[in-house]
Amino acid sequence: MKIKITEAFAKNAEIPAKGSVVYWDTDVHGFGLRVTSSGVKSFVQNYVHDGRERRATRGRYPEYSVVAARNEALDMRGEVRQGKDPIVEREAKKAEAEAATKAAEQVIEEAAKAEHTIEDLAHEYYERHVLRKNRPNSIKNNRCMVKNIIIPRIGKMKVPEFSRRDIEDLHYALRETQSRANRVLAVLGKMFNLAIDWGWRTAENPTRRVERYHEEPKTVWLNVEEMSRLMAARFASTKTKTSPMQSAYLSRQVAGLVKY
Repeated sequence: MKIKITEAFAKNAEIPAKGSVVYWDTDVHGFGLRVTSSGVKSFVQNYVHDGRERRATRGRYPEYSVVAARNEALDMRGEVRQGKDPIVEREAKKAEAEAATKAAEQVIEEAAKAEHTIEDLAHEYYERHVLRKNRPNSIKNNRCMVKNIIIPRIGKMKVPEFSRRDIEDLHYALRETQSRANRVLAVLGKMFNLAIDWGWRTAENPTRRVERYHEEPKTVWLNVEEMSRLMAARFASTKTKTSPMQSAYLSRQVAGLVKY
């Protein structure tokens, strides 16, 4: 059915009982308004390219006005006369726009990653790793190192820029408590492993190959009460079935750790 498509016509176009109907415009060849039985109205443009008839759907009414749809139909007819396929042209432009948007989002994302500080990383490490996977005593120790050492000393530094030299300087600054210095180094090692996994850092873990301080084995002195409990546990083990490994372990505890 041919009729001059206007805003008034598009608004009051008859809805078919079933299927769909296309009202073709009398002014622009191939330009039409498609109406479905559900009441959906959309603009279409028929054209022939390389001997094949094609139909492009340009937008829905009333979100897309009749004037805008007719102007685009005229543009498409001009492209056809130049030997172009309007559908292919628009798909290419859409893909190009999507690629540009994705590239812009990646630039923004990379810029955001570059702004992550050690303090940001420490908070994420504590919330996403320590609280979920560590035991209470380990949680307490990690919280102490993060709060009292890592954040105050290096919290403002950027994760991507943090270097092995920075790690060595911090490790050396903690040399008066060498065991604590080694524990902080271990925590930072895990933090930077997570930073790499999360895409916050592309360089290697800066704690790699940083030499730990040598730690002497600790001697544990037991008081009378503690000694009594240990001996009771050792005596009880002789009355129950214990594996050779368990027995040897208990023997080493008494022989190696207890000083009389």
